[in-house]
Amino acid sequence: MVKDNTNKSKIGIKIALFWYVVFLHILFVIYYKDIFVHNYNGLLFIYNFNLLKYLLCIVETVIICYATLRKVDKTSMSDTVMLLLNMLYFLPGAVHQAVTDMPWGYMVFYFVFWAFMELWLVIIKPRKKTFFGGLFHIKRQNAYWTLLAILAIGIIGFMFVYTGNDLSFSTLKATFNDVYGVRAASKAQNIHWIILNFVSWAAYFSTLAIAYFTEQKKWIRVIALFVGIFALFIVQANRITVFLAGCALLVSVLKLNNRKFVYCLLLIGVALAFEAVLLHKEGIITDIFRRFSIVPNRLSEQYFDYFADRVPDLLRSKYPRIVNFLGIESPYYSPSIATIVGHEYYGTDMNANTGLVGGSMSQFGYASAVISTLGYVLGFRMFEGVTYRVKSKSVVTAFAVILVSLVINMYSLLANIFSLTYFLLLYVTLIPISAGNGKELTEESLK
Repeated sequence: MVKDNTNKSKIGIKIALFWYVVFLHILFVIYYKDIFVHNYNGLLFIYNFNLLKYLLCIVETVIICYATLRKVDKTSMSDTVMLLLNMLYFLPGAVHQAVTDMPWGYMVFYFVFWAFMELWLVIIKPRKKTFFGGLFHIKRQNAYWTLLAILAIGIIGFMFVYTGNDLSFSTLKATFNDVYGVRAASKAQNIHWIILNFVSWAAYFSTLAIAYFTEQKKWIRVIALFVGIFALFIVQANRITVFLAGCALLVSVLKLNNRKFVYCLLLIGVALAFEAVLLHKEGIITDIFRRFSIVPNRLSEQYFDYFADRVPDLLRSKYPRIVNFLGIESPYYSPSIATIVGHEYYGTDMNANTGLVGGSMSQFGYASAVISTLGYVLGFRMFEGVTYRVKSKSVVTAFAVILVSLVINMYSLLANIFSLTYFLLLYVTLIPISAGNGKELTEESLK
């Protein structure tokens, strides 16, 4: 009976993934040419269906789906990250290329890039500890999370008072109505980069803490963290922080895992089809999907085109002080690569930032299919090492969602971990939790 239920469960997962892919293909082939016709002045989604490329897309889809199905029963954070990337980035990207007639060279490079990510995930084994974990010892993990949550809220509170904002529903509504204006005003304040990195750390740690305390049903702390998230949104107007905080709450309440993610994405596919067929325009779900799946893939193709015959950055813009000292300055430091691409392909001052395939191409050229994919997977495994002993599985899953959201728009995860950024702060913050004698944490250790 148990085996029979297991088989039914596997069939259910396969059916869910199949229909998710079907919805994607219907939307891209039939509906998105009209829904996105005016997006980015008509330059985001230029429909030009190519049958031969679509046949290649079908082959790629089958292979990516097979790799995705192999991850549904795995529990490592890296496998969760890759499962979500497959469903949100690579599967939509494959059909996107065929229906907009992207170059053959890019399509091949894109698939090779994905294949190397999967390969490194097999070669680099899951991390169950970190080297630095032995230097620390946290006896009361719950107290540690509480202390850092208070620190995060304090940092956000400082930023809020420093910038002279008002915490109210009217201010929150005004920020939602003028996101880009508030962002521009925030950048114009020229706040020191060190402060901004601590603020970003506070935002992302608050997201993890929301998952942690939701699982423990400590609602006062969850509400306080959400107040901090919304206060920071009023200051910086970064919708991604509010979105990820909401995701962390859902991850914890629904106890999401790899299997449930497949079903959730099928529901998202249904919602996307509902908005396309009945609304005939871009609704809330379509807007989120566009930002995760369509915009990054379109920008990746443009990054590929731009750097196909230009010298790559080689991470020089990531370490300006070091390369300036060595006399090997980056030609893309000012203006940035994102600004250059925005001017080249959209004729505006937009910050056309992207990660994964396109962002990696800008850093290492064609070699990024090997180098950057290794860096991404090593980064996943490193964070896996410092979260392995977190008793709350929701925290690990929420962290996977954060990583997926960021690496889609970040060209080098490993470089960010080894830079003075909020990623390094997150890593250092989680090291004490990874300390121990190699055994899983128990409920007693959380008291």
